[in-house]
Parts: sequence; structure tokens; C-alpha cells
Amino acid sequence: MNAAIAVDEPAISAIIPCVFEKSKWLLIVDTETQEILRFTSDKWVDAMVSAECEFLLCGEMHDKALFEAIAEKGITRYLAEGMIASTALRYALNYKLPLIRNLTVDVSCR
Repeated sequence: MNAAIAVDEPAISAIIPCVFEKSKWLLIVDTETQEILRFTSDKWVDAMVSAECEFLLCGEMHDKALFEAIAEKGITRYLAEGMIASTALRYALNYKLPLIRNLTVDVSCR
């Protein structure tokens, strides 16, 4: 299974920003081997779909069109703001992260 992680720099040790739209990179990783398959900085929905990502780890989501595009592709969204990507992945695989079910209207980060 593959997962996507929205991060601030292209590294598994990168931090997940508090807001998804502030992320600069999308990390695609194989969840079974923890192997990094690729990083991308554009066309994120297409990258997640082509890599058959089951879920996305990210901060709060504010962009309605982007949120809906991801949801329509059946990609589950988990809130992992402020976490290191590798730690967030481990938490997600152990069902310890909350789902992102709706857009967040408040644009302030904690």
C-alpha cells in the first residue's frame, strides 16, 4: 500500500505543516517497506492517484476544490500537523491519527 505525506521539504524527516496548502512537497511512500517512491512539488492529486495512495497525511485543509478532488478519488485524509513524516506514517499505520472529514475554516495554526 502507498501513502502520500505533505511536507515542508523533500525528506522523510521533514515536518508536516499545520496547513496542507502550506506544504511544498508531496512524499509518496510504500507503507510496507517504508521506501520512498518519489517526491513531487506539483500535480499532487494526479501523483497520489497514479501511485495508488490509500491515504494522505497532512495539516488542516482549507482549499475546497483541492479537498473535494482528493476526497472524490477515495483518498483518506489524516491530520498529522506538526509531526515528522516518518513518525506520522507510523501513527497512521497504527490507527492513531484523526480523520480529516471537513475543511477547516479557521486559517490560524496552533
